[in-house]
Formats: sequence, C-alpha cells, structure tokens
Amino acid sequence: MANKLPFGAQRVKERLGKIPCYIVEADVFYPALLQELKDHLGTAGPNPKKPTQYWLEVAYQCMKMDMQAACGFQIEIQITNASGKKWALIKHPDPDHKVDKETGIVIMTGVYKATKGLEAKRHYKALRGFIPS
Repeated sequence: MANKLPFGAQRVKERLGKIPCYIVEADVFYPALLQELKDHLGTAGPNPKKPTQYWLEVAYQCMKMDMQAACGFQIEIQITNASGKKWALIKHPDPDHKVDKETGIVIMTGVYKATKGLEAKRHYKALRGFIPS
C-alpha cells in the first residue's frame, strides 16, 4: 500500500509466516486521534484528557481503519501500552451505560454505539473522506 503507517506503528513480524503484524502504541495513537476528533468536531468532540468509553472506542476503530488504509485488511494489529492500563475502557466513564436488572451485568452502550451503531465509521469518513475498502 502507498499510505504511510499512522501513529508510530511499526511492522514487527509475520504471523505464521504469512500475515504481517504491526505494533501500535496506545500512548501515541489515543492522544493523537482524540485530539484530531476534538479539532474536527469542536465542542461535540471528545475531551482528549478525559475521554469516555465511546470516544476511546471511536479512536480505536479509527486507528484500525488507518492501519487498513495503509496496509490492507490481511494484517494483525497488536496494541502496546507503556503506561499500563491507562487506556483501558473500564478506567473511563460510560455515561450511557445500562445495567441488566436480572444479571447485574453492565452493558457498555458507548462502545456499542461506536461500533455496532457504525458511528466510528461515520467519524472516520468525516476525518479522512473515505472508508477503507
């Protein structure tokens, strides 16, 4: 692919000798994408210093689409996180979460909206002008 690797991603190996593997550092891609979303969306965008689970999932999905645009779809992406669990979803609020009354299981609605609601793709298209295909 002609596109360059985003957010300091680097190719490290091939899985089973066939599938290219890339490492992406969470401490690099999350701040960069959250700020880019904030710059693009203004007050409707994320707070890059205190993102919700929704915005973390949008940033994660956008990173994956950037990698697909740069490298194609037959790749493995491994996320590293030098700062520990700083970017773990559980450490960030989900103001729209729901709790199943029967099981007590927390349903992460922000993550669901970002992925199954295809909102991450909508944000990506607004940022980049296309969806990788």
